[in-house]
Amino acid sequence: MKRISLFIFLVAALLFYTKAYAHAPSKIDLTFDRQTSILKAVIWHDVDNPQTHFIKRVDIGLKGRKLVTQEFLEQDNQNTETDIYSITEAKPGDYISVEAFCSIAGSLKEELEVK
Repeated sequence: MKRISLFIFLVAALLFYTKAYAHAPSKIDLTFDRQTSILKAVIWHDVDNPQTHFIKRVDIGLKGRKLVTQEFLEQDNQNTETDIYSITEAKPGDYISVEAFCSIAGSLKEELEVK
């Protein structure tokens, strides 16, 4: 019985530890060049190991509809994930959205108005 209790305690502690260190991206910097139709997204997500805790998915939207879903197996580095997309349909006044998802928990969404 003591072994089972110890096992349950260790599993619970591990789950708590994992969730305590999981976090959503802290910021997304977006730039859009109308001349080239290029969107650049710099996603800030500070991690210890970008192979085990990383930005796992990025969704790009335009005018409320999803254009792109990109999945990742690791993050560029310990601080950021930087991605570039061609958004040829974007017109002045449109809103481009970028939502980034952590591999463990949490997400962050930002929008940019096309000028």
